[in-house]
Amino acid sequence: MISRNILIVLCCLLCLLNFDNRVVIAQDPPVIDCVNSSTYNPNTTAGRNYQTNLNFLLSTLSSNASRATANGFYNFTAGNGNDPSSTVYGLFLCRGDVNTDVCAQCVANASRQILQSCRDQKTAIIWYNYCLLRYSNESMFSREDRNIIYYIWITQNALDPEIFNPVLGKMMDRIVILAANDSSGKKFAVQESDCYYSTFQRRIYAFGQCTPDLSSDDCENCLRNAIAYLPTCCNNSQGAVVLFPSCKIMYDLNKFYNSVTPILPPPPPPPPPPPTPASNRGKSRLSIPVTIGIVISTILSLMLLVTIFVFLKRRSRRRYDANMQETIDRAGLLNIDPESLKYSLSEIQIATNYFSVNNKIGEGMKDVSSYYKFHFHIPQGTLPNGQDIAVKRLSTRSGQEQKPRLLPLRLAWQQWREGTPLALLDPTIGDSYVKTEVLRCIHVGLLCVEEDATRRPRMASVVYMLDSNSVSLPSPYLPAVSRHNKSESLVQSYCQLQ
Repeated sequence: MISRNILIVLCCLLCLLNFDNRVVIAQDPPVIDCVNSSTYNPNTTAGRNYQTNLNFLLSTLSSNASRATANGFYNFTAGNGNDPSSTVYGLFLCRGDVNTDVCAQCVANASRQILQSCRDQKTAIIWYNYCLLRYSNESMFSREDRNIIYYIWITQNALDPEIFNPVLGKMMDRIVILAANDSSGKKFAVQESDCYYSTFQRRIYAFGQCTPDLSSDDCENCLRNAIAYLPTCCNNSQGAVVLFPSCKIMYDLNKFYNSVTPILPPPPPPPPPPPTPASNRGKSRLSIPVTIGIVISTILSLMLLVTIFVFLKRRSRRRYDANMQETIDRAGLLNIDPESLKYSLSEIQIATNYFSVNNKIGEGMKDVSSYYKFHFHIPQGTLPNGQDIAVKRLSTRSGQEQKPRLLPLRLAWQQWREGTPLALLDPTIGDSYVKTEVLRCIHVGLLCVEEDATRRPRMASVVYMLDSNSVSLPSPYLPAVSRHNKSESLVQSYCQLQ
């Protein structure tokens, strides 16, 4: 009987604990901005109409927050086209890791709190830990909004910023890409990563989210602008939150979100199992077959590698010979009369007085490709048997033109100015690249070849620019070859070493 009573008491306590937990979730201290840009008078007809539409809007948002089909986001417009001044636009966004019950409770409390705190205001926004709710007399749907910003940070600093900040920066860059391209439609992403110190390690937890009505580009832009505030507001802090109307980022050393599936680096492979103990006799019987198997496998592997190497070498040689044959064909070197092959080089040299300029009856140049040209001259002479001959002789000046080497850099600058730098990519790459990374590489490359060598970034700056997408890059100036026509003007010192 006593044990039964104890069981009943424990069940009641568990119920109370669960109930209190839900209350804390919904009642965490909110951040409220009433904007104060415009008010309405509830004692006038227009004001009463606006108040009626606002109440209907908040009621609609609250009722839709409990529907699973809302997926944590819903927007609505209350009013009609006959009276635009009384139309109210609104939306809510619940954090991507909370369930429908928590979302509905948070939105309901936000609806009540925003009416109490922003009385008679036509525009207002409220952030809870688990949801955002806003309304306005102007449409804000599918628009990136960074006009309002709040940030909160933990006053305790990270133990070693030189270790902490690079790890956090890479996490934030990854969150931007994942959230902006979230296939679930929530535009939500989380990341976890470890900071390794000399004697211990600490895990960092972070998340980012945009309103799902934003495009991928707008979401990425909003998150990057939020991240850009971290060095100003919360530098070296162990945790911080940056709030925009259209997006939000947060990180902390304590896990603050519910269980989701973050993308983590692959774990190290497990150590090999210890060898199984065996008697000396058993070892002697097993070691011989195992050793033979290892030796045979090694020999076969080496033979396979040698065979592959020889095959690739021969194929490369065949391709080289084919290309050289094509080059010779295009240069006109195969248009040789078979009869001419019966004369030796010494006979031809004597007949033409060793290809004397005085015997020259013509010269010219033949394009083999846009990068290679053959120069030749044609001397004449007479063989000992009295036969007159003419010989086409290639000049030692044949070779690759220097000017075309400047074309890629000029083309890069031209495409950048025309706003089409991605046209520089090989079309065979397709879509297997990250647009922002390619654009950043081209941008940094143009900074490294500016005509004014003093403006070019140092190597350490280049590494930092490429390593962190949160750094804003200056606009590039004209490259060193954009105003000249000679290859000598191409400066070889692209990026200066420290």
